[in-house]
Amino acid sequence: MSEVPLLDGRQLQLIDLLHRTASVTRTAEKLGQTQPTVSLWLARLREQLGDPLFVRTAQGMLPTPRAQELIG
Repeated sequence: MSEVPLLDGRQLQLIDLLHRTASVTRTAEKLGQTQPTVSLWLARLREQLGDPLFVRTAQGMLPTPRAQELIG
């Protein structure tokens, strides 16, 4: 398992909610934010960790193996 940079509570909550909802829109609703704001947070987190973390599929946003490491 590769080293994970220290993540703040908002970032951890974002990863958890995206995993549970499989939707940026539903995650934004649960966080009381707009969808563009959550998309921006995800983009920053992707850049910070060097991984897409979640990929859009017909089943929704599914975690990459890197995101699975963080969730586990």
